[in-house]
Amino acid sequence: MSLIDFAKAIIDEPSPLGDLARDMQGDYEFPVDKTDQEILSYLRFKTSRQGNEEVVKEFAAAYRESAGQIPPADQLIASAVVFNAQRWQHLVKYFRRDKVVLVGKPEDIYKAYVIDYSTGKAIAFHLHTNLSNLNKIQIIEADGVPDGQLSRKMDPDAALVALQDCPYVYNKPNPVVFDGLVQMLSFPSK
Repeated sequence: MSLIDFAKAIIDEPSPLGDLARDMQGDYEFPVDKTDQEILSYLRFKTSRQGNEEVVKEFAAAYRESAGQIPPADQLIASAVVFNAQRWQHLVKYFRRDKVVLVGKPEDIYKAYVIDYSTGKAIAFHLHTNLSNLNKIQIIEADGVPDGQLSRKMDPDAALVALQDCPYVYNKPNPVVFDGLVQMLSFPSK
């Protein structure tokens, strides 16, 4: 079991270790792709600023004690937990792309909404925002997606073409948001 899986397995425990696991889950900058040692170093740094580094020692000891053990079946459900730092990649992989609504004139698209009708949710891409971390992208209710004169509903493939062909004459889109939208529309949908 990896350190991340261990944290997911104890996330619901009403204890300091469970609190730490929930803090890890809520940290948008959490280094989920690093080694166990790098993660523990990160945790030591974050908790030392609050004078609470003892909990990291307890966490590391509990993790070492559990190493190689298979968690009980009820804890395996916790492995479905997604850390906020993993949120964007999870959305790209699992969020259905039934329709896309582009907002703006054909020469200057400024918003896009990717709709998943099975959940009634939509991911809101504000192309001119200063968002620098797609883990923080907004998810809204699908019935909140604009349906006005400047809104065009289309299939994801058609939306991808429209976005890439748009000259963006008034404002260039934020590259992080635009590239994320292109990534989502290009990823094979489940």
